[in-house]
Amino acid sequence: MKPVYYTLFCFLIVFPFRLSAQKHPIQDIHESLTTGIEAIFTQNYSAAEEIFKSLVKKHPKNPLGNIYLAATYFTQTHDLGQSFNTALIENQLDEADHKADALLEMEPHNSWYLYYKALAHGYRAYFESESGSWFSAFKRAISAKNCFTDCVANDSTMIDCYVAIGAWKFWSSDKTEFIRWMPFVSDERKEGIQLLQQVIRYNTYNRNLAIHSLFWIYVRQKRFREALYLVEPLYKRHPQSRFFLWDVARANEEIDRKLAIQYYQKLLDSYSKTQCSKAVFFAIYYIIAKNYFLAGEATTAREYMNKMPANLQFSKEESDYLGGKVERMKKLKSDLGLNNAK
Repeated sequence: MKPVYYTLFCFLIVFPFRLSAQKHPIQDIHESLTTGIEAIFTQNYSAAEEIFKSLVKKHPKNPLGNIYLAATYFTQTHDLGQSFNTALIENQLDEADHKADALLEMEPHNSWYLYYKALAHGYRAYFESESGSWFSAFKRAISAKNCFTDCVANDSTMIDCYVAIGAWKFWSSDKTEFIRWMPFVSDERKEGIQLLQQVIRYNTYNRNLAIHSLFWIYVRQKRFREALYLVEPLYKRHPQSRFFLWDVARANEEIDRKLAIQYYQKLLDSYSKTQCSKAVFFAIYYIIAKNYFLAGEATTAREYMNKMPANLQFSKEESDYLGGKVERMKKLKSDLGLNNAK
């Protein structure tokens, strides 16, 4: 039986407080953001693309359509393990930048216009970090954080800004822990967590993103049961969403490995109905094999590792997607005593 606080927590996640929070003043833009972002989270990318293209046509001076078209393309590519169409994404973000600048020239202290600029820089920073442009991504991230901070200083109801501010405070502090002894480096991890915890109480546009961000912070801190409690209600509400299925599977690795394996099997089934890269399957085969190995079932672990290419030779696109998993795959193959392990 799950504790009472779990039931209460699930209630708060699925039915957030309808507190006063940011809502776009133009009704059809508000509706487009709500339905379009939901479509992204449930992998209905064609619907999301149609919604945001329509938003661009109806409101050509507003950058939100361009920003979320870029977000749609980026998320779809990342989900399916494909190479980014850099020109397609950058063109949308360039358009968004120009439109946001034009609006800010007219009203430099308009909270929504600052929010547009911050969003454009934030998504650009995320895209550049995924593309390996770390220095540029860092500069963009700082610019985005400053714009988000200015935005909430103007209007405290712009709650979505705290998603980025909270994530920045935690991860920038976490990654600079090794120089914490220096006088100008402060630890803002606790404040970052509190900001994200605050956001998920509101029914905001990017509430799901706030939950996802907080989930990975809890995983980082090895608070696996809290991480599971955070995302499990959303997965139950959207069982077709791989976004939440990945999270539920990861949290269960530290709680119930057999259940985690079942969730990863569901991911395999979901991806089998897509045109995803083979690298996605290789990543999941490895994770399932690792969990079988840690559960003491080496024979089944070998079966999954044998689904990999001989000698773990991957294409460049596959290696880019798998990243550090390649070396861990080699180690697991060696631990399992398989031939051709390197």
